[in-house]
Amino acid sequence: MIDAIDQQLKDWVNSTVAGTDVLLSIPPAKVDRPTVSLNLYEMDSAVPSRRDGARPIELTLFYLVTTRAKTMLEAHSLLGELLIAALESPDFDVDVRPIPTETWLAFGIAPQPTFKIGMPLIKERVNQAPLISKPVEVQISPIKSMTGVVLSPGGAPIPQARVEIPGTSNVAYTDGRGEFRFHSTPTFLAKNKLRVVARGIEQVVTEPFNTDKPIVIRFQPQEKRHG
Repeated sequence: MIDAIDQQLKDWVNSTVAGTDVLLSIPPAKVDRPTVSLNLYEMDSAVPSRRDGARPIELTLFYLVTTRAKTMLEAHSLLGELLIAALESPDFDVDVRPIPTETWLAFGIAPQPTFKIGMPLIKERVNQAPLISKPVEVQISPIKSMTGVVLSPGGAPIPQARVEIPGTSNVAYTDGRGEFRFHSTPTFLAKNKLRVVARGIEQVVTEPFNTDKPIVIRFQPQEKRHG
């Protein structure tokens, strides 16, 4: 799974600053052409799921982004382009705080400008059926699909957001356009809630589930991740 996030970040760099080499390691001392280093620096726990059943494994991976080129001016220009693009993207959790000098010493290189990008890693667990201790109540309801989109306050799509229907096993993830789909949703859940988790932040919203039109969620979280 980590390799998929590695590739996603490499693709992002190549689409942002074409013509560069991209390394998944600490930056080399010398390079022949502009080079971007994506070094997996640390991992942290993300906001846990609150839905019933087995909770997924949820982590945030933090990558150090550094640049090298034949001249310092070129390296700084490359770093600036990537930083601005990362800050403008809803995909990333960006941290510009400096890392300890001891870390650079452990890398064996002098301290240099860098920033961190946080990426979510989510691994679903298989639900185990609980033992039945009382008579089963059967509620019959038509089944239909439900679609929607998660947008930032400015209207930009938010990919990789997790959308849940609390109290059910219905979970979906938004694609690159911020869109999600539940393929089978009972219509009796029409007055339920949706829980959205993106970039370590969550929001609970109430939406009409029984509409034939896509649900538009404006992601305006009130609760922020700590730590």
